[in-house]
Amino acid sequence: MYRENTRVVQIGDKKIGGGNPVLIQSMCNTKTENVEETVKQILKLEEAGCDIIRTAVPTMEAAAAIREIKNTSIALDQIAQRTGVKVEVLSNSEQRFLDYKSIAARGEGFEKIIEKGTVVLDIGGGSIQLSLFDKDKLSFTQNLRLGVLRLQEKLQHLNVRPSRYGELLEELLSAQLSVFKKMYLKDRIIENIIVVDDYI
Repeated sequence: MYRENTRVVQIGDKKIGGGNPVLIQSMCNTKTENVEETVKQILKLEEAGCDIIRTAVPTMEAAAAIREIKNTSIALDQIAQRTGVKVEVLSNSEQRFLDYKSIAARGEGFEKIIEKGTVVLDIGGGSIQLSLFDKDKLSFTQNLRLGVLRLQEKLQHLNVRPSRYGELLEELLSAQLSVFKKMYLKDRIIENIIVVDDYI
């Protein structure tokens, strides 16, 4: 059998091309957002002798699901081998905790601000976390599925002109925030808003 002389590509600890042994590859046909089914399929493919297993990450939800996959060590090992960078995946709550800790590290200013109604608005790719501090304590926190990448994805699916994006965003945000206001803020007065954002 004739094989073309191809470039060598390293995938984790495996090499393909350039005369290396042929490796069995497959791709999951599950929606990555369905973490349980995706992990089951990965394990079945591995049991069947698959050397390289790929998953699709076409949406923000799929990207967020990667955090939930319990055995991310294979992917993280591959990143470390390819780049020399050791990556640790933080959970959503760990990330938020570090954000709040960095705000609080500003010292007395933060403590004084949270004595009165203060909302910390943490804008992420998949969601926005609203946390209300009042009388020097965290009163509540609420997650809204309105992150930057999620909103961008929604707008693209609506198939409208970009000139209408502002109007549609205002409509989407107003609807969610009015429910939030009725359920949680009620008659509370918000004097301060602190914005934490990785996307602006």
